[in-house]
Amino acid sequence: MKAKYFFKPKYGIVIYICYFFFLLMLSVGLFVLIVIGNFPIKETIIFAVMLILLLLVPLIIIKKIEFHDRIYFFYYWGRIVTREYYELMDIGKWSIKFNKLTLPIMNMNNSEELLDILEHLINSGVFDRNQLKNTLKVREKYELKSTIFALIITYLIILFGNKYILSVFKMDTIKDMKLFYTSEFIILFLFWYFLIYWYMNKMKNKNNSN
Repeated sequence: MKAKYFFKPKYGIVIYICYFFFLLMLSVGLFVLIVIGNFPIKETIIFAVMLILLLLVPLIIIKKIEFHDRIYFFYYWGRIVTREYYELMDIGKWSIKFNKLTLPIMNMNNSEELLDILEHLINSGVFDRNQLKNTLKVREKYELKSTIFALIITYLIILFGNKYILSVFKMDTIKDMKLFYTSEFIILFLFWYFLIYWYMNKMKNKNNSN
């Protein structure tokens, strides 16, 4: 059956940076394992994680999309996922959500082309515009703002208030300072991220109710 439309993603620099990073880490890890020879546990785990990530990338990156009687998503390594037209739930600026499938498009150089195809199919009646929840763009905006503000607040706290945080702990009881600082950053960032996101979402619901 002839497809209504074809779409072949053109990925941006982020994807290639990830590939380069994974390959670099794999090369370094393999070199270390060969030179050391006794395969230390820490380096072996890092090597295994990088290898798994490198193998997973082709399984989660779309190779092409075909619009037939249903939508076919072709991944690398031969994986194919299909969705019915009625399963489209929402269209965002950085992602498209189907039933049990979220398609990131922010790293595609030609994502506008895919959005144009979807908009044309909506206008043609293939998709029902009423089936879209129209909440994804708002959520993406809140996620971006929450990330930016959380990063700023976290860096300011660590920069100006870290000595007060460290005063709560006994320095001699902290065995690994790098692990402590990493954990501190993650905890502070996640706390402020979810707090800011919750506040913005609450204010939106309050304004809608008014």
